[in-house]
Amino acid sequence: MNIHIENLSKNFGATQVLRNIGLEIPDREFVSLLGPSGCGKTTLLRILAGFEDPSEGQVLFDGKPVSSPGHSVPPEKRNISMVFQSFALWPHLTVREHLEFPLRHHRFVAEEIRGNSKRHIEETLEIVGLSRLAGRYPAQLSGGQRQRVALARAMVTRPAVMLMDEPLSALDAGLRIAMREEIQRIHRICGCTVLYVTHDQSEALAMSDRVLIMNNGIIEQNGNSADIYYRPATPFVARFVSGSNLLAGEWHGEAFCFGSQDRYRWIVPDVQDAIKREGLCPLRPDQLVFTSDPGELPGVIQNVQFQGRENHYTIGTALGALRMHIPGADRCEVGRQVFLALRDKAESAGAPADSAIPCAQVSLSI
Repeated sequence: MNIHIENLSKNFGATQVLRNIGLEIPDREFVSLLGPSGCGKTTLLRILAGFEDPSEGQVLFDGKPVSSPGHSVPPEKRNISMVFQSFALWPHLTVREHLEFPLRHHRFVAEEIRGNSKRHIEETLEIVGLSRLAGRYPAQLSGGQRQRVALARAMVTRPAVMLMDEPLSALDAGLRIAMREEIQRIHRICGCTVLYVTHDQSEALAMSDRVLIMNNGIIEQNGNSADIYYRPATPFVARFVSGSNLLAGEWHGEAFCFGSQDRYRWIVPDVQDAIKREGLCPLRPDQLVFTSDPGELPGVIQNVQFQGRENHYTIGTALGALRMHIPGADRCEVGRQVFLALRDKAESAGAPADSAIPCAQVSLSI
């Protein structure tokens, strides 16, 4: 189903939660709404579901208006399914009964599916790996199994649109990663349009055809995962998605000059004009490396966290605290004095590609 959102705004009293949202979502696309708590992403999802009415603008499904200030098609009359953050399972129904219910009551179920409901339910249970648990109740299931029930219930009717409101937030970290693949697989099988609300950057980037970054009721950037991560459109997107450091200075083409009397000059490509106009340079933690060049930016290691394949550093500098992600098991201790360089600059000078120089060589006098 194609979804068209036109000049959509939503007010709760004097508070404007959504501001002039305009968006086109093609049929079968997987789109994530990513942003911090309170940015408006869940409100937008609820308007699409029919649980809230917009204050201005309209929503169209396949060209037909379904939401506007004076007109709202009820949720049961939209060909949608929704997966809630809390799973919203009925404690008195078994797994199989959770799938039987929408097949009996969802008005858009195809006659072929309705006429072969038993076989269709068994196929759906097989897809989500719940065939052996079909007779159990929610209290007898693990968190991951309950999530699979919620997903199976949403997909069993083969809806045109699936709306997901932070469906993995209640799961532990390892299970969230496994369920990402499950949701992607279900999307491929179901062939429906998916709108997925999350505040987890890795979830959105990993699963989506397109990511919408929301902040203060507006969409700050709309693009694929690579564009969002490598070419942020605003300082907020740079900080929120990749955890970029934002340095203040002056731009001269692709050359960024910063520090006292513009002492440092780094060539940083692909920075968007909107960020340059603010005199800022976004540098992801993986773009900074240690160097033995005393002409580069000095600092002191304030904190270090071991993360397996890499170490995460916080470096105190005259420009403020900067974050760095350095691959490898070699670990520099807190309090060590270091010099920082831009990765591409260090590599072009002949330094190793992984971390510029080993930790043992960065204990330099400043």
